[in-house]
Amino acid sequence: MREFTKTDIRYPFATWTPDIQFHMDKQLMHVSRDRTTRTVVWEGHIENPLFLAEFKAAWKLFFDNLQDACKEEFREEVGLKAGSPDFKDVALYAG
Repeated sequence: MREFTKTDIRYPFATWTPDIQFHMDKQLMHVSRDRTTRTVVWEGHIENPLFLAEFKAAWKLFFDNLQDACKEEFREEVGLKAGSPDFKDVALYAG
């Protein structure tokens, strides 16, 4: 992403930890023994709003740091997504 931004950005994720990332990687892989043999069941119901808040903050941080030459193209792309049925009722930050 550095090619789009004015400076390097560090995204502060407190809830989305490396353990959560590892878990999600296994879930997304679908074909994994770890997916069926895990000892802890985690549904994410409590954490989901926290994840969403962190990802929205990271997106805003990214968007605010876009190089000026990239901002309009990103706004256009966000506008296209915002108008699609998949993103109905999703507030996409567009700077």
